[in-house]
Amino acid sequence: MDDCTNKDNLLALATFQQRYLTNQPQVDPLFDYFTAHLNKLWEYFHPIAANAAVSAYVDFASACYLESMTEGMNISPAAAHYPDYVRLKSGIADFYAFVIWPAAQFPDIRTYVLAIPAISRFISEFGLTSSSAWFNLHPDIVNDILSFYKEELAGETVNYVHLLRAVHHKATGLEVVDDLVNEAIDLSKEIGTILTGETKEAWERWKTGYITCHLCDDRYKLSELCLIEKTERAIPIKVQ
Repeated sequence: MDDCTNKDNLLALATFQQRYLTNQPQVDPLFDYFTAHLNKLWEYFHPIAANAAVSAYVDFASACYLESMTEGMNISPAAAHYPDYVRLKSGIADFYAFVIWPAAQFPDIRTYVLAIPAISRFISEFGLTSSSAWFNLHPDIVNDILSFYKEELAGETVNYVHLLRAVHHKATGLEVVDDLVNEAIDLSKEIGTILTGETKEAWERWKTGYITCHLCDDRYKLSELCLIEKTERAIPIKVQ
């Protein structure tokens, strides 16, 4: 959805919520397949988790449309809360956070729900730092960090990093990324303190996989930075 740019795809994004909530066919048939999978979430996750996950994706479609409509818009430094608002909608963070724990294995939502706010924030901002700190970062933050390189190459400015740069008077996006890295590390420590036992182990495994996926996916172009060596054999990574 976040790569939709032509007129037809923008219409699909603009009408996604309405068509999904009123059970109408989507403008883009691919979105129909997507919503069919969304509807299956209640089969595998706690009702609260499935509700949050589906709501996150519905918001995501609107956020993608909003970003397209506001490309090139001047961002006033007075709009201090606008970057976080857009990132909250576009991050899909609640989806990623809640689906870590399938209901069959973790039927009691009370074992992890207190960590959800920190995990959701973490997912939005995750990014790049020294290798020793990679696996101590938060996901939404982590996504912004790991997406920064490809977005800079593409000349994108309608993203969380550059929105923050505008309202916080930062000289470069890298200054913002540095701040996000520090926040992500603090969030990871908070999450590790809240979770215990198998719930914590599931989070650590998911965190490792989430970050590794970004490092290995050609979409993010991180191989150009020589951050990870590609190999035919999977390399186990120990989370610190």
